[in-house]
Amino acid sequence: AFKFHRVRRYTEVKLFSDENVHAGMVVHPDKRRLFIVNPGKGSIVAVDVDTGRYSRTAREEFPIFSNRLPSFEYSIYECVDQDEVFVGGLENPTGLALSLDGSRLFVAE
Repeated sequence: AFKFHRVRRYTEVKLFSDENVHAGMVVHPDKRRLFIVNPGKGSIVAVDVDTGRYSRTAREEFPIFSNRLPSFEYSIYECVDQDEVFVGGLENPTGLALSLDGSRLFVAE
């Protein structure tokens, strides 16, 4: 069980959803890169999670997603490095998975 929960909201990462499509995410464990499906654009976004800087707490702006326990940190980060179109030209991307060795990103369409 986790003793401390840390959630970051990257406000500059713009995603375009399709309400009928699951938007998957996966984190590369070594490179600390977050890959996110952007279904409305038919692309995959890559975010370097250790970049950017703390801006403010997100608890007041997004109370429905927050937990009041002191072990839960919900923060807004800005100036994060991202590749807005890491992979483009996809028809209907939904799920993501990394190979065991982290060398391949699989995309379900």
